[in-house]
Amino acid sequence: MWTCVACCAEPSSTLMAQTPPEQSDVVWVAPGKVLSTVDDDAATELFGTCSHSTSTASEGTAPPVEQHEQPAAFTADVHFLKGRSLGMSFDITRSDFLRIKRVDSTGPVADYNRGAPKGHRIEAGDFVVAVSGVHGSARDKLGAILMCGLVALDIRRPQYFQVAGLDRSRGKLGLNFSIHSQSSALYISEVLPDGLVQAHNDANGQSPSWQVRAGDLVTAVNETSGTSAALMSMIEAGAEVSLTITRPAEP
Repeated sequence: MWTCVACCAEPSSTLMAQTPPEQSDVVWVAPGKVLSTVDDDAATELFGTCSHSTSTASEGTAPPVEQHEQPAAFTADVHFLKGRSLGMSFDITRSDFLRIKRVDSTGPVADYNRGAPKGHRIEAGDFVVAVSGVHGSARDKLGAILMCGLVALDIRRPQYFQVAGLDRSRGKLGLNFSIHSQSSALYISEVLPDGLVQAHNDANGQSPSWQVRAGDLVTAVNETSGTSAALMSMIEAGAEVSLTITRPAEP
């Protein structure tokens, strides 16, 4: 259980949907559009509340995408109080960023959102890239949040894209993953030089933002979300797979 232990308790241009280049195996989803989510009631909550419970993420079909415009990056000043839930939970991966899994309807984040301009509200899928000047590991950022008081969260909207038509009969994907049993994403630790994904990257050499990178997260396979173990099982079982990938949007 996370409890508050210190004095309180534990970025920007507007981006719009863009027309993709002429590669057939990529689907562009603009920053700020949520393509894939996990059922909130079953979401993993290893981080993210001053007093929290842990449950298991479930498998589900990604909901339809709602398109909207908003800044790719901004800073949110949130007042966290001793003994009070953070009002949000985080997914657990090897990433140095904190990926927001859920925003509660009550708590400090909900209080901030009620007073924030529409484009600067904290949402599920957003990334916390720094906390009051702390740019270290995810654990460092969480520790800075738990110091409490008025905390400055540097938020990046998620960039989502799909790599589709990966025919495993033609070869290996060429990805190494880091898997956390309580995560709902696969952390890409390495893109291997020989594989279907590297071939995709080579075909998108003029569009670096469409290339799969180490540090990216796979949040759905064939547009279906679930635990990291479920995502791996879907990759291993599929003759042809589509990967939904997210990373913090560029400011």
